[in-house]
Amino acid sequence: MTIGEIAERVYLSLIGVSALIGIYGFLLYRNSWRWRQLAASYPAPPGEKPDRQHWTNLVLTGVNPAWNSYSGITLIGVNRRGVFLRLLPPFSFLHAPLFFPHHQVSLTPTRWLLQEAYEIELRGGFPIRMIINAKAKSWIERER
Repeated sequence: MTIGEIAERVYLSLIGVSALIGIYGFLLYRNSWRWRQLAASYPAPPGEKPDRQHWTNLVLTGVNPAWNSYSGITLIGVNRRGVFLRLLPPFSFLHAPLFFPHHQVSLTPTRWLLQEAYEIELRGGFPIRMIINAKAKSWIERER
């Protein structure tokens, strides 16, 4: 095998890996669009932290029939001003922390995939629905 053949294989491999990384990055970006919409309207204040955090599941749905499930990678936090949502690393890439003031949040019962669940409703009719399990809802109410 000559140097030219080796260089050609390295070059073609780099092109293939770059295409794979590009496609994967696009899929991650596209999959995070609901979270990014929420983050544009409800960003977490810089420097402010929740007093306590709880590990839970979260589902984002709305606008179309699809949904995003963040099972076991969501941290929900509460302080005197509001509710925080963030994802654990490395899943937090393209998912900025969220903050919802208490006066803009209500928890209403709903059903999700045959389970008892609660929807975090935002005042003002935001089109994206956030669904949490009953355990997370009772934790939020206890910590408020």
